[in-house]
Amino acid sequence: MPESLLPHNATTQERALEAVSGPPLFTTAPLREIWDPDRCPVELLPWLAFSLSVDEWDPSWSEPAKREVIRRSFVVHQRKGTRGAVAEALEAIGFVPEIVEWFQADPRRAPHTFALKLDAVRDFNSPESIQRALRAVDESKPIRAHLTSVQISTATVSEPVAAAAVVVGQEITVSAA
Repeated sequence: MPESLLPHNATTQERALEAVSGPPLFTTAPLREIWDPDRCPVELLPWLAFSLSVDEWDPSWSEPAKREVIRRSFVVHQRKGTRGAVAEALEAIGFVPEIVEWFQADPRRAPHTFALKLDAVRDFNSPESIQRALRAVDESKPIRAHLTSVQISTATVSEPVAAAAVVVGQEITVSAA
């Protein structure tokens, strides 16, 4: 592959502009790799996400998280407007959802409403992550359905710790004679 995208008859000014604008805009990765979320070069992942219509994207996610969101995008779009699409979209961004629809609630709720119980798998302590989850729900839920409540929980795993303290001392009584 040539190092320049310019034609052989490019002017000196065009070649100078290309030289200062940085490396050529093409990549050396084969086309099949570019369209594969598992083999796509990391620097091209945002473009792959855009081309596959990924609804929620955060540049600060880890590389495996970005690849997982891209990988699940097709399934989300295939089932958009269903309960399964809501669950898939939330799982892709790191939540484990439990969806309770109006007819499953006891007592029954207003028709076409649902509530969410979310377990955060990754570290989701920021308001931005909650907003991202709500946008994912809004973009994948059936249009007639309305979200009524959201419960978010996260678990921390730690080793049990036992501690003991021993205090040894003397008691001294001072009296005036």
